[in-house]
Amino acid sequence: MSFCLKGLFGLFIVSSLIASCAKPNTDFSVDPGNIPPYYIKINEGNFSPADLRIAAGATVIFVNKTNKIQTLRSKENPLIFNDISIEPEKTYLLKSDTAVVIKYYVDDNPNVQGLIVFRP
Repeated sequence: MSFCLKGLFGLFIVSSLIASCAKPNTDFSVDPGNIPPYYIKINEGNFSPADLRIAAGATVIFVNKTNKIQTLRSKENPLIFNDISIEPEKTYLLKSDTAVVIKYYVDDNPNVQGLIVFRP
């Protein structure tokens, strides 16, 4: 019986040593060509976040968390961002490879405003 316990104890020590030699993956770097997206939630009465400042080339994903279609507009950048309708629980992707400032609002409630700054 003691031989069996010694064998199990030895096996435990060997497996512990092998496990301690394994190195965890600590490389959490992001490939510069694959910038992760940013999310903006459209809620009843606000955007979250309302102010987003990111690098040019990044993707912004709007998520409509309301129960009705939301139409977004921009007075300053109507060619880039105008009449964007997003159905409930649906998304819209926006990407700019150049530096630009986009002030936008909800069509049926112009007091609900947001800002995206794509930095160079």
